[in-house]
Order: sequence, then structure tokens, then C-alpha cells
Amino acid sequence: IGVFEDARKLAPNDPSMTTYLIRAQLAGKNYSAAAEIARAARAQHPDDLRLATLESIALRRGGKTDQSVAVMEEFLRGQAEEPEAHVALAQA
Repeated sequence: IGVFEDARKLAPNDPSMTTYLIRAQLAGKNYSAAAEIARAARAQHPDDLRLATLESIALRRGGKTDQSVAVMEEFLRGQAEEPEAHVALAQA
């Protein structure tokens, strides 16, 4: 996880680096940390489907199903014309 945190510091505006860190947190079952990192990244990149999906997954795995669904529903409102967003909601 430390390696991903260091990489994110080198490229703080690159959501790809952040997704690696979130995935590492998920793999380590650090769901609250994963959700918080995703939430903060989404503030900078609100149209990034990967970040919304990862936040939703972290919340669901952390037992916050209602919040998980709310994240994806909010994202869908802004991306209603994007089929990928609907697929992500179904998979999250």
C-alpha cells in the first residue's frame, strides 16, 4: 500500500494512480480507507466511473449498502446517457 501512496504523491492528479491505491486498500480489507480515498478523488474527478464504482464497492463491502447504492445513483444522474454507468451500477 505504501508504494501506491508514494506513486499517488508523484502524480496527485492522475486518477489511475489513485485507483491502484484504492484497489490495494480493498485487497487488504481496509474498506473505510478505500471509500475515503475514492470519495476524495471523486471530488477532483466527478465524472470518473472507475472512482465511483470503487467507492461504491468499498462502501458495500464495509456494510454500507445504502450508501453504496446512493453513490452509483448520484453518478448515474450525471451520466444518464452513458451505458457504462448503468452496467457499473448493476455490477457494484
